[in-house]
Amino acid sequence: MNVVGQISEADIIVGCRLSVVSRETFNALTNWLVDARSLASPNIVIILVGNKKDLDAEREVTFLEASRFAQENGEFIAALSF
Repeated sequence: MNVVGQISEADIIVGCRLSVVSRETFNALTNWLVDARSLASPNIVIILVGNKKDLDAEREVTFLEASRFAQENGEFIAALSF
C-alpha cells in the first residue's frame, strides 16, 4: 500500500518531532513509540519529523540514522526547519 493509502486508512496520525541537533530527543524515540502505540488505535500512522535541519554544524542525528530508525519502526519521515 502506498503512503496515501496508509494515511487515508489511519484512525489517527501522530507527528513525532525530534530535534536533529539533540541526541537526547532521538534516544527517547523508542520509549515514546511504545507509549504511543500502546495508547492509540492499531491503525495509528506515525510520522517522524526531523526539526532544525538547517543547523548542520550542530547536527547530532544524521538523516540516514533517522531514516533507518523510521524504516525499522514502520514510520514515515520528513525533514523540516522552522
